[in-house]
Amino acid sequence: MRVTLGEPSLPRTELPKQQLIDTLRRRFTGIATQDVNTIVQLVSTAAQQKHGTMVVVSAEPAIEAKRLQSQGMPIDPMQLDEESLRAVTNIDGAVLIGVDGKCHAIGVILDGRATPKGSPGRGARYNSAVRYVRDREAPTVAVVISEDGTIDVLPQLMPQIRRSELEEALRRLRDVVNQDEFDDGEFQAVLKWLEDHRFYLQPEVCQEVNRLIEKVGDELSADPMADEVEKFVPDEDMDDSYFLPTDK
Repeated sequence: MRVTLGEPSLPRTELPKQQLIDTLRRRFTGIATQDVNTIVQLVSTAAQQKHGTMVVVSAEPAIEAKRLQSQGMPIDPMQLDEESLRAVTNIDGAVLIGVDGKCHAIGVILDGRATPKGSPGRGARYNSAVRYVRDREAPTVAVVISEDGTIDVLPQLMPQIRRSELEEALRRLRDVVNQDEFDDGEFQAVLKWLEDHRFYLQPEVCQEVNRLIEKVGDELSADPMADEVEKFVPDEDMDDSYFLPTDK
């Protein structure tokens, strides 16, 4: 069993196609449906490897192939068929492809700086993919197929929410803080929503929420049963892509 974002689950042994599609569309804005389908088909074939492998999709595959040429094998960009893909995934290392599905390098050993987002309970292939994806400025998606059959799509993106939901929570917090008579029930309700959605609070929102909570500090400290509210701090991974595009 593993726990991801607080939710326990058994390892995935089938390709999470919908998650992969969603991640590709969110990481590579404007990617064509045909290219999405091509990548999904390639990854589906790679997922059949019993010894494990990795497919990396990069927005700058030519640059990455050249940068990593000392720890991989750059090739002339080509579209791999199923037979070719099975052959190249027999080689240790990652298969590097572009957003159009063309392969630019095989047998690539990924690099990247250490990050606390890794998992000591997972293997080197998974953790190297985590480091690599987080360290790249260009949009990057990696699919890790482990030897135990586990399949991971990286990065593991939080769900998108409506920006209007966050704005409504802020409005409610302002109202409850600024009204003449403090409504503890309403305050606790909106605070719970904010606690559950900490990830989505960007720096300016965190500052305002912390300021408003401090403003009602006397009412909170008067309740011996109230827990101290942990300050809201922005998550380094949060950006506008986590808001639904139709609601910006």
